[in-house]
Amino acid sequence: MALVKCKECGIEISSSAKACPHCGKAQTKKSTKIIGGLFIIMVAMIVIGSLDSPPSSPDVDRVTSPVPSSGNPAHEQLMRASENSRNITFAAMMMASGEHCGAVTRTFFQGFAGEDAIWNITCTDGRSWGVTVKGDTEGSTRILDCAVLSAVGGGECFTKF
Repeated sequence: MALVKCKECGIEISSSAKACPHCGKAQTKKSTKIIGGLFIIMVAMIVIGSLDSPPSSPDVDRVTSPVPSSGNPAHEQLMRASENSRNITFAAMMMASGEHCGAVTRTFFQGFAGEDAIWNITCTDGRSWGVTVKGDTEGSTRILDCAVLSAVGGGECFTKF
């Protein structure tokens, strides 16, 4: 078991560590920061998903009131999407990041950290994740396992702040 430097804080950690015990940064081989192309995929999934069923369908939870401007266009698109579309979009984000969780079964908007929107998701494999949707023009994301977030004292998922 070799030691490697954390991609975030630079401290030496085990090469088999999934996350840094010091800062909580996921230590995956593939980058958890998804930009550009994923934003286009996300917008396409939301548009396609918004056409998937009529608003009266019981399995679709559409936002009927206007979404206030947050300065974060990717987040605003997620808020306008049906629950089914959000699930599909987040599942695509997870797959693109290298974290294959199956389907997303639950999404929860936790709140804002500056212009960044913090979402929580649960996957069919039972794991939960915190997804930061950055307020930049690309809609970059950062994904962190909720168990790791809690272990490093970074807060609890599925709790509004």
